[in-house]
Amino acid sequence: MISIRASRSALLCAVVAAACLVAAASASAATIATDRACYRGDTQVALTLGGFAPELLLDVRDNNDFLSSLMMDDAGGFQGTFGTSESSAAVVTHTLTVDVDSVITSTVYRLTPLTVSQRPAALSKPTAKVTLSAQGFTEGGALYAHYVYRPTDVKRVLKKTVKLGTLAGPCGTLTKKVVQLPLHAPKAGVYDVQFDLRPGFQAQVAPYVERSVFVPKKHRR
Repeated sequence: MISIRASRSALLCAVVAAACLVAAASASAATIATDRACYRGDTQVALTLGGFAPELLLDVRDNNDFLSSLMMDDAGGFQGTFGTSESSAAVVTHTLTVDVDSVITSTVYRLTPLTVSQRPAALSKPTAKVTLSAQGFTEGGALYAHYVYRPTDVKRVLKKTVKLGTLAGPCGTLTKKVVQLPLHAPKAGVYDVQFDLRPGFQAQVAPYVERSVFVPKKHRR
């Protein structure tokens, strides 16, 4: 009888151990992912979960704030979207987490503003050099600057387009030193500089950032 009890006990331990191993394997196989690493504000994020128990209801948190309750499908996965909040003045890192029996599954994404800043902010001589810093062009590729003369409030005349360079990283960044207004003997008045991802100029088609340069009447190159 002792030997039988020992065998049953050993069998029970083996079953429990196997169940623990299966649970651990399931937890370790669980994943949560976004389709991109960086987004602009007020955009949609594609979210994919996998490796969880079938038909399991999970709470997803974003930086520890409740985001949504999601029901896993028959395969233990989920695909859907959620909208980001408005972006701040700086890049903000967000962590998405799912907690199943104290086993945390997480992923990280960043939220970026769409901006082009200039240093120095303004120069009395429009043809002097400045440093441009762009971010938020998450589509990637090349960044272009279109220099448009605005003689009146409604009239716009394209004067020049310059390819500034290739954007880097998931948040689409570029820093480059350029001439503030690369035109020969520019006329007095207002020039709009539109930064976008297109080699051909199209007025105010997203995504874009626009800055203005004023040339006084007394200016000489």
